[in-house]
Amino acid sequence: MKEVEMLFLVVCEGREYYNLFEEIPCPNGILDGRDILNEELKKRVLQEFHGLAGVKFCGAAWRPAYGELPQIEIYPLRQLAFAGV
Repeated sequence: MKEVEMLFLVVCEGREYYNLFEEIPCPNGILDGRDILNEELKKRVLQEFHGLAGVKFCGAAWRPAYGELPQIEIYPLRQLAFAGV
């Protein structure tokens, strides 16, 4: 069975990115930067977050070009203690 990619709006420290995920990220989980398909976001997570980011689900957001998208926020793992995860 072929995996279905799902487009997400990803917010990272105030910046918005669009990323296709082959697997839906786990709520309150950890995202491996190597699994990110958006090259700009992937590079940022690998360099600035040392390859791993915390994930927080933020509902959905409307974008005219894409319609309603699931929205997540990612942040460096050092912020886990402050994020309530």
